Amino acid sequence: MQFFTFEGGEGSGKSTQAKMLYQAFLNAKLDTILTREPGGSESAEIIRNLLLNEDTNFYPITELLLHNASRYQHARDKIFPALKEKKVVICDRFVDSTMAYQGYGHRIGKKMPALLHNLFMEGLAPDLTFILDIDPSEGLRRANLNNPNRYEKLGLEFHTRVREGFLEIANMAKNRCVLMQANDSIENIHRLIVDTVNMYANLDLKPIK
Repeated sequence: MQFFTFEGGEGSGKSTQAKMLYQAFLNAKLDTILTREPGGSESAEIIRNLLLNEDTNFYPITELLLHNASRYQHARDKIFPALKEKKVVICDRFVDSTMAYQGYGHRIGKKMPALLHNLFMEGLAPDLTFILDIDPSEGLRRANLNNPNRYEKLGLEFHTRVREGFLEIANMAKNRCVLMQANDSIENIHRLIVDTVNMYANLDLKPIK
C-alpha cells in the first residue's frame, strides 16, 4: 500500500491526522510525501486559490471542472511520479471530496464527478481512505470562521448534504474506506489510524508522541 487519503467535512481534523500519519511514516524511515487537494503542486495551488476565494461566484459545474483541472495537474506533477518511485503518498482530500462537495453538496449527482475522474486519472485510486465524520454544526464551529473560505460560508444545509455524501461513500466502498468518529481525542484517532495502516499494509508504524 502506497496511497492514503484523508476525507471529511469542515473542522473534522483530517488535516491534523494526515500530518500525524505522515510523521509516523517519517519516523519509520519510509520515503513519504504529504500533499493536499485542491492544490498540491505549484500550478494546482493557483486553481486552489481561485476555488477558495470568497469573492468568487462559480457555478457548481465550473467548480467541478476546476477541481478536476487541479487534480489532473497535481497528479501528474506529484502523485504519479511519487508512486512510480515507490514513495508513500498521503493526501489531504482527493476525489471523494469532489463527490461529496460537488456531487452531494451542490446536487450535481454522482455520474459526472465519477465520469471526469475516470476519464483523466488513469485508474488512480487510494489504497486506503480515512473519512472523519463530524456533525456539520460542530465542524463549522471548530473551523476558523474568523476568516472563512468560500466553502465554509455555504451554510449548514450544504454541509449536511456533504456529510451524507461522505457517509454514503464510506458505506459503498467499505473495502477502501475507514469511517472514524472525529469527536474522539486527537491522540486516540491517531492511534486507531496507525493500527489500521499497520493491519492493512503489514507495517509496524508507531504512533507519534
